[in-house]
Amino acid sequence: MPPNANYKTNPQAYQIREITVTNKYILKQSSAPGGDFAISITEK
Repeated sequence: MPPNANYKTNPQAYQIREITVTNKYILKQSSAPGGDFAISITEK
């Protein structure tokens, strides 16, 4: 999450990242006040 993300003052501050995970990986995801996040998981 970008440090200046805020739904009122900067609603289009977002970050896209791509990572490779295994079935043992624990995803830690935070969100800005009033924010949300989306996830896409595909098999390789």
